[in-house]
Amino acid sequence: MNRLKRLFPGTSQLMHNFLSLSAIQAFNYLVPILTFPYMLRVIGLERFGAYQYAMVIIGYLGIIIDYGYNMSATPLAAQNRHEPEALQRLFNEVFSGRLLLMGATAILLPLTYFFWQPIDGFAEVLLVLFPGLVASIFIPTWLYQGVEKMGYAVTLHFSSRLIQILGLVLAVRKPEDWVTMAWLNTGGQLAASGISLYILKRNFGLMPHWAGWNASFKSLKSGAALFFSQFAISCYLMGGLFLVGFTRTTRENGIYALADKVLQLIRQLLILFFQTVFPRASLLIAEQPQAAGAFFRKFLLILFLVFGTGGVLLFLQADWIVQILAGKPIPEVLPLLRIMAFIPLVVAINIPAFQALLILGEKRAYATVLISGAMLNLVLTILALRFSGLEAVAWALLITEIWITTGLHGALWKKAPSFSVWKGLF
Repeated sequence: MNRLKRLFPGTSQLMHNFLSLSAIQAFNYLVPILTFPYMLRVIGLERFGAYQYAMVIIGYLGIIIDYGYNMSATPLAAQNRHEPEALQRLFNEVFSGRLLLMGATAILLPLTYFFWQPIDGFAEVLLVLFPGLVASIFIPTWLYQGVEKMGYAVTLHFSSRLIQILGLVLAVRKPEDWVTMAWLNTGGQLAASGISLYILKRNFGLMPHWAGWNASFKSLKSGAALFFSQFAISCYLMGGLFLVGFTRTTRENGIYALADKVLQLIRQLLILFFQTVFPRASLLIAEQPQAAGAFFRKFLLILFLVFGTGGVLLFLQADWIVQILAGKPIPEVLPLLRIMAFIPLVVAINIPAFQALLILGEKRAYATVLISGAMLNLVLTILALRFSGLEAVAWALLITEIWITTGLHGALWKKAPSFSVWKGLF
């Protein structure tokens, strides 16, 4: 343990953050594992695909509301954790900015389901899911992460997920109950937002207040580059599922949605590693820049071991994993999973470069890489759906991730080679 503390300063708090985030990600793993077989048996593969398509639309609107604050505001919260007035001001600015964005998405939502409704009840599901986005404004995960109090985020996540699980088992009994699933999702978010407001007032003395038009627009302007970067990421992460849902049959949508869901489960672990290390990396670059490069290299080694092993297991055991999650064999999913098996490893490799560029404020550099990756994925996915099939869509995602990882490391080497994990190797 002492050796670990020398390698990673602040190990005790880092481990606390890791364990807290691990608890959240454990729920993100367990909930699908517990609910997939039940959902697929009750609502069927086609409604499952349509539901995931609705979640993608809500996800895009959620990215607009989040506006990248979960990353841009986190280091600011870490730096002002001992300055109550500065923290309150930051909290108000983020809240106000997200409030404006919520109004924009409320206008966009009715437009989304006029384009295509794959199945009866789809529009109702969309409308029911939207209040959950409104509730997210009152759950400042960025704040809890920045001040390294992730135990509160665990409480909120646990409350929301518990409502969803219990409600699913008790209330979803027939295919038409897929609308009830949307109500459960929103109900869990609303409950978590109420608990969050209590925590903010009692433990931080914070309550959401309108920061004013100038402060709100200034906040949005300062985060614009990060927003477009995050939106670009979402375009290629969710773009495949969106385009498949928009152009193919509901069964094909369900098949791709199931493979994509397995991939997203693994991505939750990537988020765990990213969020755990991000506050510490921010402080190191600000206070001990000479130690940051070594820190990132040790971090990359851990990522290689974890996600390299995971990729091998997913490739070899794809049929068993589908059987566990779906509750029955679905052979069409297997080739998709085997193509996607090493995508998490490719993504993991880019985390140190992405974090360093983000902390150093090299917005244009990482924005260029991510936006170019989103455009590449859009072109490849459209071509795949036009001339081939679902397997080609999976290949398009893998190629995109390789492009982005290579680009981020190249950008860091050009802008700040001292923080590159490859320093001393080339």
